[in-house]
Order: sequence, then structure tokens, then C-alpha cells
Amino acid sequence: MKLNDAQPRVNNGKLPVQVAMVSEQSDPKELLVQQSPPWLVENNKVNVDQKRGMAKYTATTVVKNLSSMLVDHGTTFIEVFTACGHTYSRLDKPLTLEVLTPSLALYERIRDLQLHKPNLFSGLRTTLTGGNVHPELHCLYGDFAVRGVNDDSFQPTTVFLGAWGLSAGNRGELHLAYAFPHEKSLKDAIARKATGGTKYIICDSSKFGNLAGWRVTLPITALLAESSGLVIITNTRELATSRKVFESELAKFATLFQYADRKCPGKTCEIRLVDKEGVCVEVVDHKGTRAVNTCLSTDQSSPLSR
Repeated sequence: MKLNDAQPRVNNGKLPVQVAMVSEQSDPKELLVQQSPPWLVENNKVNVDQKRGMAKYTATTVVKNLSSMLVDHGTTFIEVFTACGHTYSRLDKPLTLEVLTPSLALYERIRDLQLHKPNLFSGLRTTLTGGNVHPELHCLYGDFAVRGVNDDSFQPTTVFLGAWGLSAGNRGELHLAYAFPHEKSLKDAIARKATGGTKYIICDSSKFGNLAGWRVTLPITALLAESSGLVIITNTRELATSRKVFESELAKFATLFQYADRKCPGKTCEIRLVDKEGVCVEVVDHKGTRAVNTCLSTDQSSPLSR
């Protein structure tokens, strides 16, 4: 591994940083281990099948419709862009996208794609938010990171938010939990970011009902205020680590979505349950459960060819 002199844009080019980079000969399977701190590496080993299924679905169904995105930090989003690499390489199709993120690990993954296949991924333009470096999460945080997210000069077509835990409240609120206290202000800013499209929370079913750690509580109306809706992408019931807890949370979210439909009519609110092959098999919304043939909401067309 060596230091590459190429610098990402940080906070609109104001704060250049030097990022660890690998050579073109590096084994892609070893990149995350080579570049990432132990906490990130260990968490990338948890619920691997679930993460890869969600990532494949996101890469083939969601990403293709976007021109820009704000992406949270976390191992799931590294998997999403790994899946984008596989999908667009198989199709031999260029991917053009503006990405704003606090994640150094995600920047490195995107840069790896560009090093290996510049003809397909040179159109991926990454801006880092700026901020303090969190050594365990391998991301940026703090006041500068929050300002980078809140900067009105960038309005993404979608927002991707992760969670260490989440639960639907009984007063129209959504509870999110995180492992480190430094994450709270940044996560709140990402969740509230204005977008012309849908906001996505992507997390496996083990996160449902888990509110251990540092909590961020938001009215569901705050997430929907400047967006076309909220979609939570997770795994199927069969892949749930605790099916009883998961199904209880799905019922609570259906109730929360009923509240959201009354307060913000016409906006999408749903949970998409995806299998380990990356296929959406079930949707939960304010009307209950729907089957696979209605998994695509109105903001999407059919997936990329598999």
C-alpha cells in the first residue's frame, strides 16, 4: 500500500487531505482489510449475506436512476459501491454520479473502482464533507462535517442513511441509534438533508428494535419534509436474526407509515424486504404487506438486467 498524491475534493475543495491508496495490482478482495481500521473490518464481517443482498438490490434498482447522492458512512455503503462495481462491469456500462460523503472508506472504494476500470468509473465524482477524522469509523465528523452536509450548494437526488439501530415510535417519530456519540449531529444533518427524491435507510434486520448506544430521534415528518418519501431497505424475514423482534418492528413501522400518510399525503413510506440474491420479495407500507410484483415504487423503473 502506498500514499497516492491524488487528492479528493473536501468540503468543496477547501480542505485537501491525503488518503491511503492501493496500486492497480492490489487484490480487490483485500482492499477493505488493507485500508480500514479493525472496528470497520470486524463489522464488515457481520451479516454478510444480508448486506450483499441489500447492496445488490440497491446497485441494480436504485443507483441507476440517480445523478447525485449524499451517502452516510458504514460498511453497508461500501458493499453498495462494491456491488455497483460488479454490476456496471458486467454490463460494461459507465456509471456517472456525484457523491457527497463523510466516509473515507467509501472514497477509497470508489477510487479503487476508478483505478481498476477508469473507462467505466471515471464519471464517479466524490466530494468529502470535511471534518475531524474518526479513526475507528474511518470517517469524518464534527462541525465541519455537518456544515459540509448542510451546504445548500449541493442538493442530492437522494440521501442514503445508515443505522446501528432503529425503531418506530408511537408518537410519529423514528428512533435511530449509533455506536459513537460523535455520530449524532452528523446523522441528524444527513437525515434532514433536502433532496428532490427519496431518502433511503439501508440496514439489515438485526438493527430493528436495537436502540443500544447513542440515540437520534426525529419526527417522521422531518425526514419527509423536503423529499418525495422514505424507503427502508432491509433483508427478508427468513434472514432475520430475531424474527419475532423483526416482525414486531415491521408492524410498528406500518403504524408509523399510516401516521405519515395522514400528515404527508402522497409521499412514499415503505420497507422493502430483499433476499440474499438481491431480489425484493415483500414491501411493508401504510396499507400492510404487498407482494413482489409491487416492490418498485413510483420513483423507479424496472431494475438493470441481471
